[in-house]
Amino acid sequence: MISASLSAVQNVTADPPTYDRNDEEKIGALLNPATSTSWEDHFIALDSSIQQLVTNFTSDINNITDPVTAETQLRNLVDQYAPQLLDIARNSVSANSFFNPDDRPLYWARLKIEVILQDHPFLLHAPGLTTQLIEKFELHSRGFDSVDFSSSNPAFTAAYSQNSALKKVLLSGYDPFFLHPAKTGNNIFQSNPSGCVALALHNKVIYNNSNFPIGIIQSAVFPVRYFDFDKGIVEDFFDQFITDPAKKAHVIMTMSQGLPFLFEFDRYTTRNRGGGNYLPDNKFDFRPEDSPSISTADSEEWLETKLPLEIVPSLNDSNDPNPIDFGTSLPDYKFYILHKQAFQDISSSYDYQSFKPYEDAIRPNENKTNNQRKLNISNPSLLNTDLNRNTIPSSVPQTSPKLKMIEGSGGNYLSNEIFYRVALLRTRWIKSQIPNIVTLPTGHFHLPLMQFRQGEDFYPDLTQAVIDIVQERIKRAVLTL
Repeated sequence: MISASLSAVQNVTADPPTYDRNDEEKIGALLNPATSTSWEDHFIALDSSIQQLVTNFTSDINNITDPVTAETQLRNLVDQYAPQLLDIARNSVSANSFFNPDDRPLYWARLKIEVILQDHPFLLHAPGLTTQLIEKFELHSRGFDSVDFSSSNPAFTAAYSQNSALKKVLLSGYDPFFLHPAKTGNNIFQSNPSGCVALALHNKVIYNNSNFPIGIIQSAVFPVRYFDFDKGIVEDFFDQFITDPAKKAHVIMTMSQGLPFLFEFDRYTTRNRGGGNYLPDNKFDFRPEDSPSISTADSEEWLETKLPLEIVPSLNDSNDPNPIDFGTSLPDYKFYILHKQAFQDISSSYDYQSFKPYEDAIRPNENKTNNQRKLNISNPSLLNTDLNRNTIPSSVPQTSPKLKMIEGSGGNYLSNEIFYRVALLRTRWIKSQIPNIVTLPTGHFHLPLMQFRQGEDFYPDLTQAVIDIVQERIKRAVLTL
């Protein structure tokens, strides 16, 4: 146990020190000019159950006043409230057929609770314990310790009792990001569709067309922070589901927010990371441009997805249309599902443009008709290469010379990095097997950005549509296993 100095706590002055928020937490304390309440309270209030939990946590922590028992009480409080917060968020997002699948109350409530926790007088004098408690709160409230493909999970047991070949599907999403209301290109109202999907589909059973269970989904939500990745948060979570026979998943699909209206099934990932002075994380930290995410001897310059290509519809398949038209309910909306095979290498010997013809066909702005939005498609025929899963350019040579990719198919931000880190774990594990004939489908799926104007608010109906599409793509992938 890590204890603060008892005398330090007892001798708190009449004007005690307070916790100084980090840059991610400071955004939540900014005032919403329309209501004069903080932005974090604005978003927390969107879910009354989460709002009540934050109120209860505040009351309970304020009642911890005895320095002798404070550490035990604070540990118990974290163990109680962090999993409750996640459970409420998962239930809220998945309720009533994803009626209001909003990930923002969870994100902002987690930050506010962690600020309140760190501001407790006992923890102001116990930095080691504070770090432990924050890490524990993150662990519980992100789902890192609640993924359960075992008989202790009632949902898994019920589905497994009908199908002993049930496939275990592990998903991950991300927090909202680029949120500062005063910064160009940011949007304080931003959700993250990958986080919404991860929350909504946790514990969901996948059924085939005969209503027979074929798989079950578990999920977690990752922070948009460089420090956590450098610390090994990806490896700490995913390795057990790759190497431990008792926990091993059959499919691992990481997800993130991508371009407007596009589902992008990424082919390539690079160990190279972007950064510089233009690409901050949620704490407004930066890192060196073009630095390697991992520098071990076996960390290859780039790796490929191993997810089944059935995630992408075949072109002109009437039973699996692409693009997806939502008809009368959302008449102006279409989502495109692409097998994104773009990359950029350091010498330009593999021309980035030649691998992404759809970039010339889709403009990242929108038409507005009756307050609805749709992409401008200047030449739909240019989409065919990436719309068609059967159009696969030959693989890029890994050696002679060893190609250094500046960007993978999903760029070089944290979406590329989680893709790479999981792919490397998979590659290492497969190489360790004798005989080396095992497989493990892993890869990354970019989900469409829907709030691409500054100040644009959440779209429950479009997010519901995204969740439904992801479910269908997962089903089609699982059917191939």
